[in-house]
Amino acid sequence: NCLAEGNWWGGIRCGYETTVTGNVVHANFANGIVTDGGCMISENTIGDNSGVGIFAFNGCTVTHNTIMGNFHGIYANADGILVRENTVRWAQDAGIFVEGTHNAVEENLVTGCNVGIYFQTSGHFYANNRAFGNTTNYGGTLPTGSGNGGGNVGFGTVAANMNAGPQMSEP
Repeated sequence: NCLAEGNWWGGIRCGYETTVTGNVVHANFANGIVTDGGCMISENTIGDNSGVGIFAFNGCTVTHNTIMGNFHGIYANADGILVRENTVRWAQDAGIFVEGTHNAVEENLVTGCNVGIYFQTSGHFYANNRAFGNTTNYGGTLPTGSGNGGGNVGFGTVAANMNAGPQMSEP
């Protein structure tokens, strides 16, 4: 439970299998929270950092965070990362950016971003996310088949879809 604000190289940098919870990470000149592998990042409020809100590596769990106004909200940069039940708003690029493989993105709310949830690579799972009011709600190489758990809803894109109904993914 700390305030990390105005730091030149970023807010919080944590080592392998660290738990980072209950912090306010704001207005840092790089990323908000940068993890090593196996970390638990939960219940933080992260905003207005010039880089990524949460930069997660192998095997991390990123859950119950509120992230606002960063370049990317959450960047899942490796394998086996769980991104669940976060609220991401107003990212300049992607609210949630997913690389690597075997990552799970579930039950997140993403709004007001350039791209809500973006999958750079294939081999991921996503289910029950809500993306609305983004320029593009879901982008990149979207999970298909068993990788799409269903329940992903996108509506009201900024580009040309403000008056359209919900966009449901196939189960």
